[in-house]
Amino acid sequence: MGLRLAKSMNAKKVLLKSDSRLVIESIKGDYEAKEQRMQNYLKLTNQLVKDLEQVEFIQVPRNLNMEADEVVRQASSEAEDDPLGIKMEVQEFPSIEEFHTFVIQGSTSWIAPIIFYLKDGHLPSDSDEARKIKKRATRFTLLNDALYKKGFSLSYLKCVEEDEARYILEEVHEGICGDHTGPKSLISKITKTGYF
Repeated sequence: MGLRLAKSMNAKKVLLKSDSRLVIESIKGDYEAKEQRMQNYLKLTNQLVKDLEQVEFIQVPRNLNMEADEVVRQASSEAEDDPLGIKMEVQEFPSIEEFHTFVIQGSTSWIAPIIFYLKDGHLPSDSDEARKIKKRATRFTLLNDALYKKGFSLSYLKCVEEDEARYILEEVHEGICGDHTGPKSLISKITKTGYF
């Protein structure tokens, strides 16, 4: 969002715009940051804004965000000079340090039994359930402790829990990736980005 850049310029009053309603409403406290990654970004944002005298967060609809379009055009061009005087920061790594962990939320997780079987060969005591898991597990693989669905014509698709799937759907539909299309097109887009 440019908070570090604003801080490096000793800015005291900052107006931050984003087309992601989820991000803006989470910062304002109107939405709850449920996912750990989002909570970490929110914590970092709160740390960065505490030294500012005045900060305002505004959600701008994607179709009206012409300033962002100009910044993207400028960043993707090879030109060194900046006719608009826009200060930019190239960020090659996430603002938060991420530790890739795999959290399983009890026995309700659809992923957990497959992971237990693929990792340790552990199966439930119920023979029917064990047979189903064995059969289903043939379509999945573990890579770096993350579960992926194998595909014939697609690359591996990362398997996610319900809360992360909801977040991905929100972001693809109205957030960072912004696409207001029908359900089949939305599913296709999510699959192409590598999620199952």
